[in-house]
Amino acid sequence: MTKKQHNIFIPLVAIGVVLFAGYEGFGWKNYIDSSISELMTQPASHTSPVRAEAWAVLEEYMGYANAHDLEGVKRLSHQISETCANDATREECNALMNSVYTFFSYFRQDDFKNVLTDGKKITLFTDSMNGTRVAYYFIRDGKGNPKVAGMRFCQVDGTTPDQCSTL
Repeated sequence: MTKKQHNIFIPLVAIGVVLFAGYEGFGWKNYIDSSISELMTQPASHTSPVRAEAWAVLEEYMGYANAHDLEGVKRLSHQISETCANDATREECNALMNSVYTFFSYFRQDDFKNVLTDGKKITLFTDSMNGTRVAYYFIRDGKGNPKVAGMRFCQVDGTTPDQCSTL
C-alpha cells in the first residue's frame, strides 16, 4: 500500500468505526452511561454557560487536532486512543486527528441546541436532522474542566429515545 493510499485508508477506517460502533467501540460507554438513574440531570438552554464552555473546549481541541498538536489534544481529552499513545504509530495518530477534525468541524455551535449536564458530564446534541442526531460528550476532570470524551451519531425514529439525547 502506498503512503498516499495509507493516508486515505486510515481515516476511512476511523470514520467507519465511529459510524458503526459509536462511542461504545472506543470504550467510552463506561464513562458516558454510568448509573444515570442516580443522577439529577439538568437540561440547559442552548444559550447556557455550560454549552459555551464545552464548545470553547471543542474548538480548542479541533485546533490542536488540525495542527497535529498531540500534547494539546491530550490536555483536552478525557482519554487518548492507543494509536496516539504509542510513539511508533504517530503517522496513524496524525491521520486520526485529521479525521476527528474533519468530523467535528462539519458542525457549528448553533447546530447543538440541546444540552444536558449533571455537573460531571455534559452532552451537546442536535435536533434530529433527516433521521440522525449527533452528540458530543464531555466529562469534567477533577478540577472541573470539561474534557472531550467523544462523538456519536444516532438514528432517530421520533418514537423512542435515542442514546444521543442522554448523558
